[in-house]
Amino acid sequence: MGWKFSDGSVSNGTPRLFLGTNGRTQQFTPNCNGAGAVVVRAWTNAEGRGTPHYSLPRSLTITRSPNISISTPSEIRCGVPFTATVPEVSCATSYNWTVPQGWTISGTGRIVTITPLGTSGTISVNIPVPGGCNLSGSQSVNAPFNYVINGPSLICSTGVFSVGTVPAGTSISWTSSNPSGLSINSSTGLATRLNNFNGPITVTVNISNQCGAGSFSRNVWVGTPHITNMRVNNQPVFPSQNVSLCPGNHFLNVTPTGGDVGIATWTVPSGVPHWIGNNTMDFTFPSHMSSIAISARASNSCGQGANYNFFLTRQTWNCPSSFAVVAYPNPTSDILNIEMMPVTTDVSKEDAPAIESATLLNSEGREMAKGYREGSKIVFDVRSLKKGVYFIHVMVDGELIREQILID
Repeated sequence: MGWKFSDGSVSNGTPRLFLGTNGRTQQFTPNCNGAGAVVVRAWTNAEGRGTPHYSLPRSLTITRSPNISISTPSEIRCGVPFTATVPEVSCATSYNWTVPQGWTISGTGRIVTITPLGTSGTISVNIPVPGGCNLSGSQSVNAPFNYVINGPSLICSTGVFSVGTVPAGTSISWTSSNPSGLSINSSTGLATRLNNFNGPITVTVNISNQCGAGSFSRNVWVGTPHITNMRVNNQPVFPSQNVSLCPGNHFLNVTPTGGDVGIATWTVPSGVPHWIGNNTMDFTFPSHMSSIAISARASNSCGQGANYNFFLTRQTWNCPSSFAVVAYPNPTSDILNIEMMPVTTDVSKEDAPAIESATLLNSEGREMAKGYREGSKIVFDVRSLKKGVYFIHVMVDGELIREQILID
């Protein structure tokens, strides 16, 4: 008696018949005033003769003192309040909580707030109900002495750091790894950027209370970003280092660093063919340029960072040339042209190195004709020379190049 059926009606101890499709699934609510059991048996009139058929009865026993689970957060820290809860018990007369000595608790119901003042302990709850039932539960709690610094990851001018709730009597002091770049008030955690500083800084808080004593740190970025990991053809270089390169194709790459930084932007001299990618740049070093400077920079919400420069100088030795000396027509009987012509598709004729000098010699090494410049080439008039084999000596970038010429 006193138990409830699934429709909310209270049983008076008399058997009750449930018909229909939903009749085979029922929910019962035990009362709190004593023991008891639900006796269930099935009934059918499938034969249609008006005679019911019952199954054997089955008793569903009710446990009068079940354990109950306590729910707590996955992360608990010493000195920081947390919430503990248990399921609602409809006929509970009270919720009696117990916490380790020195810990504090607020609230008297199924939801309470507990402040641990030790690194580990056990909390428990006892829930009495009428009729002698007692529900109880316990939970081991680990509450390490550990604090997380809250605050901005990027500081353009000022920012405030904190560690959230701490126990009464806690001693807190703040420090900066570079006070000339970022000062910080040791009591309030207010940090201020100084001297237009740009770069990484470590903020540290020192905490002492009844949970323990220790230091906790966090890395932050102050000001505009840097360009790091500078590489030429995948070889590391430092900013403003002078690097010698042969004419032709090369690539640069960088890594922007600092405070939600974007991709690098590049500044390239006019006349240098290039293609910009994601923090990379491919370019062609023109053979007619002696040096070039290419810069990279990056931005964040504090503004644009400084330029980081690649200083590149044309190398004139041990370089696989993209150009060749061409003497044409060969054989010839009247005019001989000497010209630098591209031999690869990655350069244009306009990038060809200048011919410094050209001399036409006979087989004995005697100079036989003077050439004259016509644009980028040197032209020889050979109509007065005898038929035979001659040699042309051409100087390009200090290198002597020899070609055999046939005059017919």
